[in-house]
Amino acid sequence: MENFLAEQIEKIVLSILKEDNLELVALKIKQHNAKVILEVFVDEPRGGVTLDICAGINRRLNEKIEEDELIDGEHVVSVCSPGLDWPLKTKKDFLRVQGRKIRVLLIEKLEGKGEYTGTVDQVHDDEVVLQVKDKVLTVPLDKIQKADQLV
Repeated sequence: MENFLAEQIEKIVLSILKEDNLELVALKIKQHNAKVILEVFVDEPRGGVTLDICAGINRRLNEKIEEDELIDGEHVVSVCSPGLDWPLKTKKDFLRVQGRKIRVLLIEKLEGKGEYTGTVDQVHDDEVVLQVKDKVLTVPLDKIQKADQLV
């Protein structure tokens, strides 16, 4: 039942997001006592989804859940953007923060250092190019232990 619900919710969310040219970042479904809690994280391809957009998706998702009678009982839907503290892991994550400042911690040192702060200049399939002070640094995605967007 849980997998079926997750699949159905994801299909609905993807359909709604496609209409608005948005991306699904993550979908979390939790059960707390008899209540089902849905957390949907969405974003623009280059970042910057607004609260109004999230509210509209929330409304449409709730309407579709009720129309299709997908959840028997109480449920809560939360739609939001991934936020500044969302960890950067995938190519899509780095594309969303292109042009913004990030900090990366590396699994192994690159050019003698294990941590860099710079602006995301380019994103390729398996690497991210950072502008670090006065130089350009190419970092393989599989060498990044942790990356975060800076304010």
